[in-house]
Amino acid sequence: MFTTIELFAGAGGLALGVEKAGFHTIGLVECDRDACDTLSKNRPEWNVICDDISEARLFTVRENARCQSFPDEWEFCGSVMSQYKQVGNAVPVNLAYEVAKEIHMALEGDK
Repeated sequence: MFTTIELFAGAGGLALGVEKAGFHTIGLVECDRDACDTLSKNRPEWNVICDDISEARLFTVRENARCQSFPDEWEFCGSVMSQYKQVGNAVPVNLAYEVAKEIHMALEGDK
């Protein structure tokens, strides 16, 4: 089973959708007390964290790149802001790989 962690959970629309798709939500973070109460009332088994994460440390460019499945030896050029933008706009490497595999298999099947 796949798991998710949700930031800015609101009333839980995303969490409900991924739950319907078979994911297990291990944590939902929300800063609005009423929204936290809504989540907890409707899904008491969910781990609702009612806190403001605005003071949390930001991920470094490298940490973001790892989330996007770039290898550690991949070097990004330009200013730090440019590097954040490059990583944020990139298609995750592993996603591209999985999509390309499926396309390749479909094309090979037509031969």
